[in-house]
Amino acid sequence: MEFYNGYGVEEDEEDLKYALHNAAEGGDVERLQSLLKKPEPKTSILGASSDVQFMLPPSMHHNGPNVNEKDDDMCTPLHVAILNGQLEAVRILLDNGARVTAKCDGCPALHMAVCVGSHAEHAEFAAPAVQLLVNHGAVVLDRDDGGRTPLHWAAASGLVDVAKSLLDAATVFSSQQEMVVGEDGVPKPAEHLPTLQEFQDKQGNTALHLAARNRHAAMVQLLLCQGEGPSPASCIKQRNKSGLNVLHLAALGGDVETIKLILNAFPAAAVASTRQGRTAAELAAKRGHLDAVPVLQQQQQNGGKTTEKPSTPTAGHHKSKHTLILAPPECLNHHTAPWPIVRGESPPPENVNRLTVLIKPGQGILRTCDFEDALRWDERPRRAPMGDILRVHNWAYVRKIQAVCQGIDDDPSEVGHLDPDTAISHRTFSAALAAAGAVTHAVDEVVTGRARNVFCAVRPPGHHAGPSGVVTCAKDPNGSHGFCLFNNVAIGAAYAMTVHRHAGIKRVALLDFDVHHGNGTEACVANTAPSLAKYAFTTPYGEGVQQFPVYRPWHDIDDKDNIFFASVQGYGPKAPGYMDAYVYPGSGATCDTKGMLSREVEELADEDDEDAMLVEGAVKIDELDGNAPTGTGVSSQQQQQHHNNGEQQIEEDPDHEFVYSGGEMPRTEGPRIIDVGIPGPGSRVALWRRSWRDKILPALVKFDPDIIFVSAGFDAHKKDDINFAYIGVQEKDYEWLTDQIVQVANRCCQGRVISVLEGGYKIQGQVVSAFARSVAAHVKAMAEPNGQEWDARDAKWEREHEKQLRAEAEAKRQAAAAAAMAARLAAVAEAEAAQAANALETGEEEVPLVPAGGVEDVVADFLGGSPPPISIASPNLDAAAAPIDGEEEDDGSRRKRRRSTVDYVALNKKLEEEQKAGAGPGPQ
Repeated sequence: MEFYNGYGVEEDEEDLKYALHNAAEGGDVERLQSLLKKPEPKTSILGASSDVQFMLPPSMHHNGPNVNEKDDDMCTPLHVAILNGQLEAVRILLDNGARVTAKCDGCPALHMAVCVGSHAEHAEFAAPAVQLLVNHGAVVLDRDDGGRTPLHWAAASGLVDVAKSLLDAATVFSSQQEMVVGEDGVPKPAEHLPTLQEFQDKQGNTALHLAARNRHAAMVQLLLCQGEGPSPASCIKQRNKSGLNVLHLAALGGDVETIKLILNAFPAAAVASTRQGRTAAELAAKRGHLDAVPVLQQQQQNGGKTTEKPSTPTAGHHKSKHTLILAPPECLNHHTAPWPIVRGESPPPENVNRLTVLIKPGQGILRTCDFEDALRWDERPRRAPMGDILRVHNWAYVRKIQAVCQGIDDDPSEVGHLDPDTAISHRTFSAALAAAGAVTHAVDEVVTGRARNVFCAVRPPGHHAGPSGVVTCAKDPNGSHGFCLFNNVAIGAAYAMTVHRHAGIKRVALLDFDVHHGNGTEACVANTAPSLAKYAFTTPYGEGVQQFPVYRPWHDIDDKDNIFFASVQGYGPKAPGYMDAYVYPGSGATCDTKGMLSREVEELADEDDEDAMLVEGAVKIDELDGNAPTGTGVSSQQQQQHHNNGEQQIEEDPDHEFVYSGGEMPRTEGPRIIDVGIPGPGSRVALWRRSWRDKILPALVKFDPDIIFVSAGFDAHKKDDINFAYIGVQEKDYEWLTDQIVQVANRCCQGRVISVLEGGYKIQGQVVSAFARSVAAHVKAMAEPNGQEWDARDAKWEREHEKQLRAEAEAKRQAAAAAAMAARLAAVAEAEAAQAANALETGEEEVPLVPAGGVEDVVADFLGGSPPPISIASPNLDAAAAPIDGEEEDDGSRRKRRRSTVDYVALNKKLEEEQKAGAGPGPQ
């Protein structure tokens, strides 16, 4: 596979603004020195001496480039040199004033150098680069925008030598801070600084937590043996925000050597429980780490007391087939901007660099040491045959794409367009065939057992491509291809149902977590049931509507019972008030076709008694199958399912949160389709998680698929530029969801998951970019050893725990408000007493400061009566922990007590007047 090395630029046309960046990228030391050489003092272009050049724009200082200029990727030349492992370029730039504090999208240079060291090609670069940066003022205690220090990243990747350099630098830094000079010029002890090992990131993890979770025994040993700072026991006992200590995380990782090191340092950790009451041994057992369980159980049974080092267990470790990465080289030939891309230009968001930051050796995040033993790579090109494409798409559409691509010159600098959003080139058609072919090959791999799961690093993406290409809706009647050509996941699912039907592949599930609605996949899924397509037309002589029967089954007439599709996306206006401009593609309102179909059936039953009898019979049949919908039109039924871990009650949307409330929805007569439209703009991470945990995953388990396809789009990230600030998830959220999907696959379909790259465009910073790290989190959750099966009881516990936390937060708010008001009323009572005494002396009429209802009524009125019930169905549940004060709505369940209205402004004014008049002490 060939990658272009660097940005394209011709020497005689080189933009001085980015000359340093280009030289740093290629490690051109002579060019760097030439550009940074300071000229002799001379008169400036404004007739002033060089002494006043500070008045000129930064890029014109010294008549040369600015060493701290940022390019369009938010990188300074120093960042570029680090990302490309150019140590001498780093040295030259630092010696010439490059700022070590400059960040690339929230990542400091020191953190970046550590992360680059996770590539085998740059393994010898990281430690000296770290030392260079520290010598030039970089502080090892600095954090990135995730709250992590450089040591966090070294620990997560197991870079022991780099970690040693960081710890040594931290020791030197701390010693320099022990004494500071005060304002009086006298040295005095500085405030205590925590050691580098004590720093926690925003999830509450220390470096030791990350090393244990990622199975890096040598790193765990290094961190436990550090002489300074807290004891090993206190480090191991430290819990993150999920309530897990270091041993809990090691048990989830399943590495026996790591577990033994932790137990030897602090045996009592074996008896510590999680919030759900599970010990480390129980976590390991649930995860399927069979060789770790006896080690942990032996220590737990001993009560966590120090014993001899446990012998190596003989039980076999839970072995999982390596995750397969399919990366056909033809996908790099889909050019959406003239190639090579020149630094300073603005290519469209969907461009070839999206694959570069994932799969390029020495640069792509999936090539780092984190995945060295977990991934198997296959980069052979396999174009999908036309028969596989035409199971999903119409020939007229396919032929159109082929013809348009053939009409473009076979020159990487030549680019055409299908629409304003979607650029193509001569080789785009073959790239699209290769992308679809990768997915069908992935099906072969998981069905035959050669791989447990597969990630397809492909482009062009596909989830907006319907049977005839563009899919329109009421909010966007014209539509757009949305960067997509062939629907890769739909082609793969249809292939699985047809080609592997004799291998037991009958039921397929397609999931989509891209921030943009998977409208194309939804249209392809709906098209597996017969329907009539209607097209309006106008002629000089009149108007009319043509109807065409459409039907494209993936296997047989019963496809509607064997296909499941679910999509969670941002749904709403691009900005408040712009109700006619919705986030692309304008569809994806919350709905469930199963629930809507039951509502339609009920309406028919009300109209015709005879039909009602037929419907009743049909519902009884569904009840025998355990699939009866509720009468409310939402799929919130509680179904008993028998599984190998015992009988479980699977609750689907138990709090009726994800119900249809308007908007365009798919046809109900086809396969089951679930859409959840997340409102915005604004972060809705908790709602996004609940949509999967409480609605989609339970429905998926009840569907019981034979294989799961995932449209993996990463543009819902809070840093992505084209999501209009909708959803706002982070890497940890993608990892959580992927882990949940893997658990469902373990339970239902022998772990068969095929993930296909869709969106995600925040590639600035390459290996430290939001896009690269999100994909890495997703693939990590697919690749790590994990035999855990999805359990409805876990979801129920989390749901109840969240409700408890919200209730406790509300109770604290109410108590604080009541205490504040009580103190205020005590002052009022004191003022009243003083007023009464004054009235007795002067004979003036007493004016009551508190209404007749007394103090209790004032407090209750101040708090708004009884606390309102928390509405789980509200889309604003994320804010439930800090609800807005307001009048409670009368829901008919109880009557509100009407109370006197208190004019607090007038009350306060009265108190102030009396205080000035000496009538009594005012409020304290």
